[in-house]
Amino acid sequence: ESFGCKNFLGYEEASVSLPKGLTLIEGFNHDFATTSSNGAGKSGLIEPIPFALFGKTIRGMEVKHGKDSVVRDASTGGGYAWVELYVENDRKLRVERYRKHKKHGNSIRVWLDGKDIVKGRSIPDTDKNIVDLIGVEFDLFIRTVVIHSRITESFSSLNDRHLRNLSESLLALPDFEALQKTATNKFNDMESKVEKSVAEVKAIASQIDDCVDHLFDLRKQETEFEEEQKNRKGVLREEDIQRAKSLLPGWKAAHFAPGFISREIAVLRAIIDNGQNTLLQEGFKKFGIDRNIKDEEFGFSENK
Repeated sequence: ESFGCKNFLGYEEASVSLPKGLTLIEGFNHDFATTSSNGAGKSGLIEPIPFALFGKTIRGMEVKHGKDSVVRDASTGGGYAWVELYVENDRKLRVERYRKHKKHGNSIRVWLDGKDIVKGRSIPDTDKNIVDLIGVEFDLFIRTVVIHSRITESFSSLNDRHLRNLSESLLALPDFEALQKTATNKFNDMESKVEKSVAEVKAIASQIDDCVDHLFDLRKQETEFEEEQKNRKGVLREEDIQRAKSLLPGWKAAHFAPGFISREIAVLRAIIDNGQNTLLQEGFKKFGIDRNIKDEEFGFSENK
């Protein structure tokens, strides 16, 4: 978005706004008109950007080992460079890097969306954080963001390792590998969860099958019990008839006695009730049912 400096290289103070797109910097050397734009300070004007972001310039001057060559005039209270730009998700980043400054000394200040993010961090940690935020390192920055007369020479002098690193950075291979690793880990995690869920579903399905089989067994036992009960009732009726017939001779001899008929009916009912309950209890025990049988549950009472 913009950048600037104060008491930095050949500039007492400068501030430049950067529109979107390609910006061409031109100049004219008023001291030596015959040199046209040579020595006009074009290269020096863009140096605040890499200096603020990375602590070094395209021409190789760094803030290390007490080198203060970036300071135009140390007697004026030091110098600094600053840059403002937008990073991922339209967050605004402002970086200020100071050298021999009368107030801030040799320090770096960084704000992200207006919030200071430097507190408690060392300069190396802050430098790394800046690289993470802008997503580009110094070597790639000066070969893609800035077109400088020194770039061709420096690019041709790179060894194989630097060329490979530069190519990987241009292709965003480290980011791609990181994303690929993250995607693989998430896929493996999801696959593990799916396998676990499938196993749980199979276990539940097996339990359901067992319950269904058990239900069919219970229904079969219920049907067998009902059939057995019907057969027992048939046998009981036949036995009661034979019992009643055996009492007929005595009934013929005393059928005129007072209360004889009522007593005989009561005896027959007692025989039927006792036999019915005995058979039902045997049936329930056979099928694992344990309970007391009440006469009225099966229609046997003195009123019937």
